[in-house]
Amino acid sequence: DKGHFTNNADTSGVPVGSTWKPYVLAAAMTYGTQNTDDGVGLSPTSKYNGNDMIIIKDRNGNPIPGENGPFRQKNESNKAYGFVTLKEAMQDSINSPFVQLGIDVGLKKVRDVAEDTGILEESMDTLNASFSLGTSTPSAIRMAS
Repeated sequence: DKGHFTNNADTSGVPVGSTWKPYVLAAAMTYGTQNTDDGVGLSPTSKYNGNDMIIIKDRNGNPIPGENGPFRQKNESNKAYGFVTLKEAMQDSINSPFVQLGIDVGLKKVRDVAEDTGILEESMDTLNASFSLGTSTPSAIRMAS
């Protein structure tokens, strides 16, 4: 009532960060991955490398190019997690498993799952390795709904 309040619930333009990881996990649980050829389906107990600065590979197993060699994913810490379950990766918000998982599932499928929940296509960032870490900018109200 003093003119200092701004309602940012429907403002877009701010990357959503790790709140995007559930879309990656939902796409993985919905579609599986190209890399589950061992006859075991993908589940929250599936394991991915959670170490810092791992090389992210495309769906053919080749390193994705980065600025100075292969693309390496940075975590928030340099802790050596080793192989972690997807449940642990979500619980601890570890970046590297989600970047690789997004590539394995297919970033278009992650985008499709987000759109199916009401996220607007125009708020979604370019489909690159970092897409799985929440570089898109949907509003808070869309994320909450």
